[in-house]
Amino acid sequence: MRWWWRLSAWRGGQRWLRAVNRVLTVALFVLLGLFLVNRQHQNRTRSLNARDILLQHNRQTREEDSSDPIAANNPYRDNLLGTQPWSGSPLELENMRDVGAMDELPWPYSPADVRATLPFLKWLALLREEDVAPMPPPSDGQNEAAAPASTAHSLAEQWAAAAKGEDVVDKDAPVLRTALEHVLLENDNFLSCELSDEDAKAAKGNAVTSQCRRAIHRAACMYQRGFLYPPDIHTTADTEACKDPMSIDNLRVHNQKEREGRSQVDKTNKAGAADGALDVIMPVAPPVRLAVMIVVHGRAVNSIKQLIAALYQPQHIYLIHVDERSAYLYEKLLEETGGIANVHVAPFRLDSIWGAANLYQVYSEGIRYLQQYEWDYFVNLSGADLPLRPIDDLAAFLGQYVGLGYSFLTSHGSNHERFIRKQGFDRTFVQCDHHMHRIGVRRLPPSLRIAGGSDWFILHRSLADFAVGSSQLVREVRRYYDHSLLSAESYFHIIAYNSEFCSRFISSNLRFANWRGSLGCKCQYKHLVDWCGCSPNVFIADDLRLLKSLPSAPNFFARKFDGRVSNSVIHDVFTHVLHAQHVLPRDYYWENVYSVGFPGTDSTSQTFFYSFARASAQVHSVFHEDSFFGYVITATVSPSSTHATQSTRAVTVQFLLRQISQDQLLPSNVKSVSHPKLQRQLVGASWDPKERNFFRFGGLLSVSDRPKAAQYWAEADAVSSLEVRWTQPGHTSASATSRCKLEDDKRVSVADFPPLLGELTPEEWTVQAVATEGRDPL
Repeated sequence: MRWWWRLSAWRGGQRWLRAVNRVLTVALFVLLGLFLVNRQHQNRTRSLNARDILLQHNRQTREEDSSDPIAANNPYRDNLLGTQPWSGSPLELENMRDVGAMDELPWPYSPADVRATLPFLKWLALLREEDVAPMPPPSDGQNEAAAPASTAHSLAEQWAAAAKGEDVVDKDAPVLRTALEHVLLENDNFLSCELSDEDAKAAKGNAVTSQCRRAIHRAACMYQRGFLYPPDIHTTADTEACKDPMSIDNLRVHNQKEREGRSQVDKTNKAGAADGALDVIMPVAPPVRLAVMIVVHGRAVNSIKQLIAALYQPQHIYLIHVDERSAYLYEKLLEETGGIANVHVAPFRLDSIWGAANLYQVYSEGIRYLQQYEWDYFVNLSGADLPLRPIDDLAAFLGQYVGLGYSFLTSHGSNHERFIRKQGFDRTFVQCDHHMHRIGVRRLPPSLRIAGGSDWFILHRSLADFAVGSSQLVREVRRYYDHSLLSAESYFHIIAYNSEFCSRFISSNLRFANWRGSLGCKCQYKHLVDWCGCSPNVFIADDLRLLKSLPSAPNFFARKFDGRVSNSVIHDVFTHVLHAQHVLPRDYYWENVYSVGFPGTDSTSQTFFYSFARASAQVHSVFHEDSFFGYVITATVSPSSTHATQSTRAVTVQFLLRQISQDQLLPSNVKSVSHPKLQRQLVGASWDPKERNFFRFGGLLSVSDRPKAAQYWAEADAVSSLEVRWTQPGHTSASATSRCKLEDDKRVSVADFPPLLGELTPEEWTVQAVATEGRDPL
């Protein structure tokens, strides 16, 4: 009986398992069916987006232009919008590759692409029927059937004309193109193309994240298929009335109406000004209200507070945009500006790296935010700018131009080819992973009037509002600038130069940039952008005389300033140029580099700062007389558990960490042999060839760094030939030399870490500069 009972139990268990298996199988098929239905629903929902665009445009067109016979009586409109059944075959749609509607661009869509967008390719099939045309507009006394056939335009002809920027009878053509682009942007099948450009392949290979690789691939595919950019820009500028931008030195009123409407100014204030010239130095017109937008990044809180204090007046409005990577600065500025009604920290934050494609979006979003307030001019500044004259002087100066609608935009001049080449304007870029990736060459719109020059400008309210509007010109220009390098240096110029504002901007931005020739063009931003660009240099103490002379010209601001390079010149500008009452100290400059909860972007420095004191609250870099002095570490110290009592508690202490010089490390009986003209020698990482300084201060290094050795000389050509010997103690074979390269002014020489030595091991190294003509160590 026992064995029989066990066999029955075993058979019962088998039946129970089979039942469970059947239930699970049915559930699996049900889930699979639901997944397929949901996938089909998502594809249908995605497809409906573009159809909604067409339907919305159809309703607007019928409401706004019901008198247009073409719009009201187009026999293909209903079929096009899907209100009538489609009689074409999917095979016919799949074979449409030679439509020729994309301004001679290829049409390499795969059958999968076409099948995914069938509801929106109906109009393409209509374009192929070149023998079918919409009804032409009837003339007086004629009915629609009697319209002459010579005036008829086929849909294909209209589309081809629209692709070339010409006038078309069917106003829907651009909207249909926009609808198809919208669908393809949302269609994952649009990624199924093979990249043909070597730049795009390299950019995709260099991308760090999968999202960035996907963005690069999508943009490259869209360009290959002719959908990344519009075929042309529809400018609204009157080419006969528009002239080259005026110079600030010879601004004139061009017609009697403007002459009568302009403000009266004292024509004797500017020496040599001809009759009718507007005063540019001593304005007497009523002042205007300014909207000042300051774009900042980093951690220099005190410097930015000092800048805002120098610019502040209660009648103006101020907006501060903080880079999305500068969390510490953002939180501190929120605290500092919380109680000031007309100073705002922007609620939006973008990654505004050097040369970024989204820089024009930063200013556009700023203008949109500021549109809720009353102001006359939009002024953009950075945290590296300083005023040279009181802000009220600028408001009074602009008062004489506000009635004429003039904006201030520096022009690159008439050499358009040079501007295009230097700016990379004929290249396509994709911004992702905090980098501008170059993915190929692009064709510029044939109708576009090229303009640009500087990313610092002063915009009249009318131009600012227009540039962030929704006109066709603005929408098309944005499409180009979403993939443009240095977008802020020409976006607003292009908008002005290709619109009715083309005769209302002056080639000046009323500020001085510290350009020092080739010294600012060292490809120092290659880690951020696949391009070699230029940037102004930082002012130093020796530039004070120049800065004092600038306000006599129409210069209200100057750039660049950086307390880490020269705090003394910043102090001197506030003291001797602006005559400010409350100024930060001249000899010492502090800047936060580490704070609990707000790490910096340099992982090597953060590792060191955390190891200095595990309980450290924050670390500040300190500069004395324009040279790095050391790190001040603020830490919380608690007594050990064995010595703690009820009366003891944690205390906050500060201590200074300084780098010991080479002379202090030598024994007392050893003297260093130094060249009489050698001022100092530094070894470090994060070398800036433009400023000729290490911006990872204190000589902090990691095993992944490739350090450099820099020698600073009292005068040019102090040595004719120099090399640096790198030696690892205890390893006689671990020694190699590298030749020094003199910088442009021949007062700084730099040597790279020798590749033969491999990685930088965590040991004590000796770096020795040797004058090769005498073989004497320095």
